[in-house]
Amino acid sequence: SSETRLAVSLGGGARLWSDDDPYLYDAVFILRDGDTVIDRVDKRLGLRAIRTKGRQILLNDRPVFLRGYVDCCIFPQTGYPSWVVDEYRRQFRIARAHGFNHVRLHSWTAPEPFWQAADELGMLVQAELPHWSAHYRKREQAPDCETHAFLTRELDAIVDALHAHPAWVLFSNGNELMEGSDA
Repeated sequence: SSETRLAVSLGGGARLWSDDDPYLYDAVFILRDGDTVIDRVDKRLGLRAIRTKGRQILLNDRPVFLRGYVDCCIFPQTGYPSWVVDEYRRQFRIARAHGFNHVRLHSWTAPEPFWQAADELGMLVQAELPHWSAHYRKREQAPDCETHAFLTRELDAIVDALHAHPAWVLFSNGNELMEGSDA
């Protein structure tokens, strides 16, 4: 496999994506061989930088305060998450109307329509592995190899699926990671 890097000029400078201004670019990438189009990808994307400074989270070098709620993947009417982007847009509009700008996905990763809506409406999202520390009871013991392999595959899939979504700003290796419990 080979890699090619392209430089893109944005003219007067980039408009950065944030929870207050969730600006998205509509980009078109075309691979040509002369006049023949070999491949084309249309992609909505946002540009943003996120980092920490001490105990502060900085979004585009400005402090951001996470005002959030938890989404526990509870869908009593269907038993599974929706694949309709408008349903997530509605959810996020309601959340934003109540002052929320953040959602933590409790031990799951939402489908693509969720992320499209989060990008569009400026939700700051924390994804999380489906993991509770009971699988790793004591640090001095080797982790359960089958569980570890599963979680490694899940982590790779999450990063591959979410790396281009500006709404994805936090990640947790699992829920309530501590020594675990025999209960």
